[in-house]
Amino acid sequence: MRFRTFAVVAATAVLLAGCDDGEAPDRAAPEATASTPALEVTRSPSPTPEGDLIPAADAPITDDPDELAEEIASVERMVRRRVREFVDSGARPGSQQGEELELLALYQQRIFRKLTKNERLEKAVLTRLEGKVQRFYAGTIAAQEELASITGTSEKVPRFEFAKAETPHRLRRFFEEGERLFRIPWHMLAAVMFVESKFGKVLGPSVAGALGPMQFLPATWDAYGGGGDIMDPHDSVIGAARYLNASGGPERMRDALFAYNPTEPYVNAIQIYARQIKRDEENFYMYYFWQVFVSTEKGDVQLTGPGTRRDLT
Repeated sequence: MRFRTFAVVAATAVLLAGCDDGEAPDRAAPEATASTPALEVTRSPSPTPEGDLIPAADAPITDDPDELAEEIASVERMVRRRVREFVDSGARPGSQQGEELELLALYQQRIFRKLTKNERLEKAVLTRLEGKVQRFYAGTIAAQEELASITGTSEKVPRFEFAKAETPHRLRRFFEEGERLFRIPWHMLAAVMFVESKFGKVLGPSVAGALGPMQFLPATWDAYGGGGDIMDPHDSVIGAARYLNASGGPERMRDALFAYNPTEPYVNAIQIYARQIKRDEENFYMYYFWQVFVSTEKGDVQLTGPGTRRDLT
């Protein structure tokens, strides 16, 4: 479909122990330098009626492994409880619930990026985590490195078109429609959109000219878009499902994903994300609130979400 999309510049991914259906194996994350998030505002943590302290967009992250492991466990409890409340209430991203969840998810995402870029700290922290949290963090870090291996760093911040993402509730329905029509599992479509555009927060163009929430090249869209709008979330999801089906999915899912982007780390990352979402649907809603970052020679730069000039919520 195209060799290199926008999204892998800013990608994060997840990995679980054990593979099936030819999915990607586990691998350890290589060592890299620590990141330096570039944010625009500073706020103190804000207490909520539940007693949670919501971290500021640029809240500092400790380098002490014991303290960070405790912080991770605390953040995981808060994020997942709030995801359940968000889903059960049908709240919108721009609501108070959504804004608080967005800040928590951003803090969580920044922790992942810090660990991914510091192997020594990563290993020390992972040995202190337990059970589901440990598997989730170990997998996420490893899969982030899959994508980082095909992107590297940018000399300067790329110029992209940004957008306010469709609500996760509606996106979920689009993914399920794609599964009904073309048999591509909804969690696979969700994983593709997450890696390609952080669920439509950025629309490209990529270095190859790909556009929209699912990052289609215009020529490919002409063949598989069904006459829809390349920038429309619904049309883009259905077009991706149609393309993946025509390329061998779901029976030969790795082949279909390789046709979408012919790099093994990309295919590994997509399958890893899909497996994580399939195992725990809360992960889909949590990932929805993650933001777009790029790695530059001067450090990480956050392009969307709280604390940036491009906060579209």
